[in-house]
Amino acid sequence: MLRVLALALFLSPIPLSAQVQTVGDVSFAVPDGWKYTQGAGFGAMVPTSGQNYWLMAVYAPMPSSGDVVKDLNAAWTRIVLAGKDYRGMPV
Repeated sequence: MLRVLALALFLSPIPLSAQVQTVGDVSFAVPDGWKYTQGAGFGAMVPTSGQNYWLMAVYAPMPSSGDVVKDLNAAWTRIVLAGKDYRGMPV
């Protein structure tokens, strides 16, 4: 039993020192050294290395309409078209 517990802790995807954030119903760990920013309906995490960076965002869940095309269009509008740099829908 002790081996199983030790193995579970070793394989746990959330490091014990990571800060846990929540966006809507979704909770996630922000890795050590990553900058976290809370936005309206999303959380953004950014690690940097010199002039290089990578952005990962977690968005609040959206209800499904039951139609995958409508759901994609709704998510695209909410996430991609919310910025000023993009226009149009995926084809």
